[in-house]
Formats: sequence, structure tokens, C-alpha cells
Amino acid sequence: MHIDAMTLLLQGINFLVLVWLLQRFLYRPVLAAVDRRRREIENAREVESTARAEIATARAALEADRARLDAERARLLDDARAAARAQADRIVAETRAETERLRVEARSRLEAERVAAAEAVARKAAALGVDLAARLLAMASTDGRDRLFVGRLCATVAAMTAEDRVRLGPAEAGVRVVTADPLDPPARAHCRDALAAALADRAGAGDASAAPAPRITFDVDPSLLAGVEVHFANAVLRHSWRDALEASREALAADAARAARAPGEADAEHPR
Repeated sequence: MHIDAMTLLLQGINFLVLVWLLQRFLYRPVLAAVDRRRREIENAREVESTARAEIATARAALEADRARLDAERARLLDDARAAARAQADRIVAETRAETERLRVEARSRLEAERVAAAEAVARKAAALGVDLAARLLAMASTDGRDRLFVGRLCATVAAMTAEDRVRLGPAEAGVRVVTADPLDPPARAHCRDALAAALADRAGAGDASAAPAPRITFDVDPSLLAGVEVHFANAVLRHSWRDALEASREALAADAARAARAPGEADAEHPR
């Protein structure tokens, strides 16, 4: 086999031209395309990695927000439950206090009504008793009763000190004697003498005859039942059955009122 050098040279030149052409128009573009594609893939991977990182960060932030919201919701629910319990306790306490206040008020009102009713009954009973006694005394004999009362009243005036007799008022201003029944002339004369002697200032100088005689008038008041009232200028001295019965009625009513209040006071000292 004969190998021509020229042919080999031409073949070599053709090969080099082919290599240059391939490198120029095929290999470099392919390498550039591959390199571009590789960079695109790397960029895509970087974008994907960045996106995944952002997604993970967002997911972590979302989880944190969800946990924070759950904790806030739990706290709000606990606060709401605590506020509801406190409100319920306050309402129950207020209701109990109001109930207790109403119970105490009702008990006090009932006790006051009971005491008032008992006092009214006691006063009425005392008034009836006094009225009955007054009627019985009015039906009794009146002979000589007023004289006895006049004597006792004159003795009371005589037992006064000079200062007390001065407080009664000046005797010359007039003295009015009121009795339940009219006094006969001897009884009136006796009364004038007794009052004049009782009103004399024993502590003063001179005898009693030098003192001015009091101007004494007489009047009748059947409501006295029996007894006498002596009206001076500044005071009234009373000594009669009417005053005694009235004092007895007031004393009976006061005793009955104290007796009516006694159970309430015992309840107050020992509440149920």
C-alpha cells in the first residue's frame, strides 16, 4: 500500500480545519449552552433554596404566631373565667347582703309593729282601767273629800321654804282655788286662813299679820273627781284624784311599754 505524503498533509489539514470548525461552530456553543444551562440550574437551585428558607422562616413565624395566639386565647379565656367567677361571687355576696338586710329590716319592722301594738293595747288597757277607776270614784260619796285635799295642799305650801313660796308669785296678784265640788262657807273660810298662814314668810321680819292678805277666789271643776288645784301667779299646785289617776295611767303605760320591748331587747342580745 502506497501512502502519499501530500495526501496525508491534506488529510491533516482537513482534520485541523474540521477540528477548528467543530470548535468554532459546534463545541464552543455547546459548551456555552451547557455552561449557561448549568448556571440556570444553579440559579434555580439557589432560588429554590432561598424560597424554601423563606417558606421555613414563614412557617416558623406562622407557628410562633399560632402559639402566641393560642397562649393569648388561653389567657383571655382564663381572665374571662376569673372575671365571671369574681362577678358571680360579687353578685352572690351582694344578694346575700341584700337578703340579710331585708330580713333584718323585716324583723325590725315586725318587732316595731309588735311593740307598737303591745304598747297600744297596754295604753288602752291602762286608759280603760283609769276610766273605770274614775267612774267608780265619781260615783263614790264626795262629802268632806275636798276639805281633806285642801288641808294637805295647805300643809304642802306651809312646808315650802321662803324662796319656794316667792317663786309661786306675789300673793296680792290673786290666788284661785279650784275644787271638784263647791266648798261651803266654813270650808272656804278655813281654806283662806290656812293659805294665808301657809303663804306667810316665816323667815321675814315681823309677824305674819303684817304681810298683805292674799286675794283668794274659788272655782269648781268636776273633772278633778276629788281634790284641789291652787293657781298662783307663776305656778299651779295640784292635788286631786284626776292627777293621781293620770299619773297611774302613764306609769301603767310605761311599765307595759317596757314589758313589750323586753322580748325584742332579749332577741337583740341573743340573735338567732
